Amino acid sequence: MRSSPEMTVCEHGEPKGEQACPLCRYEKKLMTPNVYVSSSHPQTSQDAVKKARISSGSRRKMILDLIKRHREIGLCDHEIIELTGLSPNTARPTRISLMKDGFVVNSGRTRRTATGNNAIVWIADTFVSPTA
Repeated sequence: MRSSPEMTVCEHGEPKGEQACPLCRYEKKLMTPNVYVSSSHPQTSQDAVKKARISSGSRRKMILDLIKRHREIGLCDHEIIELTGLSPNTARPTRISLMKDGFVVNSGRTRRTATGNNAIVWIADTFVSPTA
């Protein structure tokens, strides 16, 4: 009898390889943000993108987890900034990348900021109500 090689499985118990588990594909997409720069840009820009790719995955996960914890209530950008302590120039682009990749959506609602302006309430795509 021929012995078969031991199959390796992911942390979710699914086979590894080209037919990766859906949860692994989801996590890979979450941790690999769309951060691009043309090769015609200066070396300093290319170096900055490489550095951003390293840390932006964990920021994306942190912000997505925070938005998910707030479920249907959602969060506005100013609330994300306040809760995470990130600068606006870090928090907003991170939330935008999550939106572009389909993890976060506009809830269709707004809340007032401290200055009285309306701000979009963002929710995780998990909490979008299906339309009938």
